[in-house]
Amino acid sequence: MMHEVGDRGQLISVLRRLTEDGGSKNFVILSTGEYYVQFLSCCGSATLYGEAVSERFASLSAKQQAQIRRLGWRPPTRGKYPNFYHYFPVIDDRDRGAIADKVLTTFEVYRRCSDQPLAVELILDGERVIEPTG
Repeated sequence: MMHEVGDRGQLISVLRRLTEDGGSKNFVILSTGEYYVQFLSCCGSATLYGEAVSERFASLSAKQQAQIRRLGWRPPTRGKYPNFYHYFPVIDDRDRGAIADKVLTTFEVYRRCSDQPLAVELILDGERVIEPTG
């Protein structure tokens, strides 16, 4: 099954599934071309761990890297964190909405057109639920 996320509401719904469905190993990868943002969480958690692709894995200018840091993503490290990363507290859909806004703005920095849907791969407790498009 192919799936895309085209708007903020759909993204909030996918993020909700990370903490309300599945089990201990839930994750989602949102992508377009070489750019991606991914999240890891588990059912019942009040935290999402997120990563935004760094210059190690995609073509990013110094300006884009600075813009991503200004959005609140922590810079990559040499060891544990090869991508930009952030731990997001998530209690309700207001929190998920703020995360969705950050994701959509991050993809704007990656120069994604706002009308271009994001491919989404959702895996809940090891079972692929939504596969990437294209």
